[in-house]
Amino acid sequence: MGNFDGVFTRDLSLMDINPFVRHVNKIYHNKGEKHGCPKRQLYDFQLICVVRGEMQLHLLDKTYSIKSEDAIILPPNITTKEKIAENTNCMYFIIFL
Repeated sequence: MGNFDGVFTRDLSLMDINPFVRHVNKIYHNKGEKHGCPKRQLYDFQLICVVRGEMQLHLLDKTYSIKSEDAIILPPNITTKEKIAENTNCMYFIIFL
């Protein structure tokens, strides 16, 4: 996983995260499919867990690779865009906190 300097504009304390899970998405991406997630900005924390494969996450004009067994917590109000290569199988969860 890459260096996420600049993603967090302040120190993150786990006490800042509301423990309520608002929504969970389980996403499957099979070889040959196009992954169509638009660029977006959400108001909650996001926990992204890659179970199988690899995806790219575009944050603050940088692209990071997140691979199988990686997990990342993103702060609220950050603009993100997910990308998965067409020749890749990928399964991941996004948990909105």
